[in-house]
Amino acid sequence: MKFRAHQKGITALTIHPQDQYLVTGHTGGAIYAWDYHQGQPRAAIRDAGERSQRISSLAFNPDGTVLACAITYSALKGRVELRDTQQWGVLSVIDSEQVYDLSWSPDGSVLVIAKNDILIMSSKTYKETNRLEDLSGRNHCVTFSKSGEYLLAGGDYYDPSIGVWNTKTFEFTTKMPNDETDIAATNFVYEPFQFVHSSDNIFLLYDANGLFEYNIQQNRLTMRWEPEEFDDVSAVAVSPDGQSIAYATTVSLETGLVRIKDIQTGQLLHKVTDLSCRVGCLHFVENTKLIIGDMDGFITVEESNTHKRAWRFIG
Repeated sequence: MKFRAHQKGITALTIHPQDQYLVTGHTGGAIYAWDYHQGQPRAAIRDAGERSQRISSLAFNPDGTVLACAITYSALKGRVELRDTQQWGVLSVIDSEQVYDLSWSPDGSVLVIAKNDILIMSSKTYKETNRLEDLSGRNHCVTFSKSGEYLLAGGDYYDPSIGVWNTKTFEFTTKMPNDETDIAATNFVYEPFQFVHSSDNIFLLYDANGLFEYNIQQNRLTMRWEPEEFDDVSAVAVSPDGQSIAYATTVSLETGLVRIKDIQTGQLLHKVTDLSCRVGCLHFVENTKLIIGDMDGFITVEESNTHKRAWRFIG
């Protein structure tokens, strides 16, 4: 099925923790909730504003009662809105410079805001409790380990590193690549734009140089695959069972492509080729559905086991 979100490009996408519905963020700053089972709009959470606005990240807290929304106005101005998921009212607003990513701790006690530095916010007071400044560049992506024991952040072009912190004290643990890794820093030159979990201690990240795997226990960064020639990777997702990885590439200005591969072998399982533009977001649901959000404002729900779409809806 395919439905259109008011003709605005999709820049962020998240699924409710109980898989009840999905939420999309758009260029222009609008946020919508959708019933992806039926392809129907559910709620208009936030209206579009100035054209220069865009939603850069969306994240539900673990019990699904609060949605954190990162709004970018410019390179120097951003905001995080925390919204109640019953009526979608604003609970709190955190003004900032540009925000790149958001992540909740697995127990829901902490919200992390990734920007030029990293803010640790209490979910009880929505006040800053810590600020991490160990990476010299901007922090383009951030995530917790599934156990909540570690926090990881990825830098930018000027400092293309992964920082790791122990969440008991938020003490800086390590920075990757380093002299002990088998990936030279010169081979890791673009920002790691997205983390995806493979298991509790292993993280995958895709950048312009390919798919990398970081093992926390071994403190080791290795390359899984080199990218296909001329690919421009724009989004990546791993199935909940850790068996499949999907990643989107831009073939041309008017064509997007999504590949689904076996995560262990790299074998190509399926291609989604009938995409009219760049893909902004990917998300697996229950191992069987891959949700694709593109910059034309379309959301495509692909049955990843049968590789079929049952029907198409345009709102």
